[in-house]
Amino acid sequence: NPMVSRALAMFYYRAQEFAKAAEFESLWARATPQDSESFLRVIEFYLLAGKAGPAIEFANQVAGRGDSAMLHGLLARAYRLNNDPARAVEEFQKALKLEPDEPAYYAELAQVFLDHRTLEPAQMVLEVASRRFPKNTHLLLLLGLTHYGKREAQLALDTFLRVIDLDPEVEQAYASLETLIPEAGERLVEIEQKLQ
Repeated sequence: NPMVSRALAMFYYRAQEFAKAAEFESLWARATPQDSESFLRVIEFYLLAGKAGPAIEFANQVAGRGDSAMLHGLLARAYRLNNDPARAVEEFQKALKLEPDEPAYYAELAQVFLDHRTLEPAQMVLEVASRRFPKNTHLLLLLGLTHYGKREAQLALDTFLRVIDLDPEVEQAYASLETLIPEAGERLVEIEQKLQ
């Protein structure tokens, strides 16, 4: 009974038994193709369970059900979890093409590059994103870390200070700023004031 499968999926989701939730949600998704969100929930539940393989396999099985930024974003996360950065990058780019106003996709795409120490493409993504979302502290923090990784100390300082100005509660910005004290030079007083 599809309704029983749906109820069990929600029960196991609330119980945080995500693999079982995905299993029952997949039964519902196959029985009710008119529920266009159900197959996305299956992939999401598998990801919450840390099971990239079944998430990718299920996504491939229902590939004809539609094309959305959310689908590509979920697939990208699955490929990232499955240690397939090239496919993750490809899927995040597809998600961004369909939904360019979603800052999370920029951050996650940049994070894939940062995880694999490919700083140039990470910087390109984050510079575009920070122009598009100038007050998004998460994107700016990632940009600052990218500058730091490229040994661009002054740009990293500027970016971390900007994060603190936008949101003084972002603790990682202070920690990152503190690591740059040896590079501060004439800006040491300004940094010390921020840290205080």
